[in-house]
Amino acid sequence: MYVIGFSQGTLAPGAKEALSAASQILVSENLLPAVSKLLSPSEEKKLFPYRRFSEALTLLEAAKKQELCLAFIVSGDPLLFGAGRVLLERFGPGVVEILPAVSFPQLAFSRFKLPWEDFFFLSLHGGDKTPRKFALSDLPGLLRRHGKVCVFTDKDHGPREIAAYLAPRVPEEDLRFLVAERVGLSGERLREWKLREAERKTFASPNLVLLIYQGPGLVRGFGLSSTEILHPRGLITKDEVRAVVLHRLRLP
Repeated sequence: MYVIGFSQGTLAPGAKEALSAASQILVSENLLPAVSKLLSPSEEKKLFPYRRFSEALTLLEAAKKQELCLAFIVSGDPLLFGAGRVLLERFGPGVVEILPAVSFPQLAFSRFKLPWEDFFFLSLHGGDKTPRKFALSDLPGLLRRHGKVCVFTDKDHGPREIAAYLAPRVPEEDLRFLVAERVGLSGERLREWKLREAERKTFASPNLVLLIYQGPGLVRGFGLSSTEILHPRGLITKDEVRAVVLHRLRLP
């Protein structure tokens, strides 16, 4: 199984050889118009468009039983919050060959001219039935811990929903809210928004949200100082006692 990345109108290096060897070529309906322009007439005859990832998995399972060679075209780098992890876990590294293209985040960060080495990456993609390490409710804490967070979205957890959740919880003046829409595709748009603006807008898919927090409570070491905690005057445990309590609790 060849898992081939697609980005900026081109397929990953080595794609032509993989497509030639494959008896079937799977591609999502979202990518179909752009990908079909790159295929020869003989390759187009092997196309199997799918709407949902579950449909693609069914086709892949059937091909495995028939011992067919397949090509699976996906967006960007399959191993960056993409299909690569699922396919490796289900079919094994001995069967899956990964051919990555430039990823969506790479393009987004380059367009915004932001270094991305110090960003924390998380995915809200996949719906409520998909096990995820983080949820919307984790964002305020992650912002205070890491300062910079890159969020992979889906139709139910997009820029509008993220902005609506953060607006009453994070001071707007302390947060930069950047959205990259359809990077490398038609209709590309990159813009910085105010939270109250973003929660009223509709955003094109696929998109990515970059959050840069520079407000109080940004964790730069162990624990918080008294000035970073809201409390009635004088009614707060001393710094040293809080430090010992946190140590003894052994919080993860």
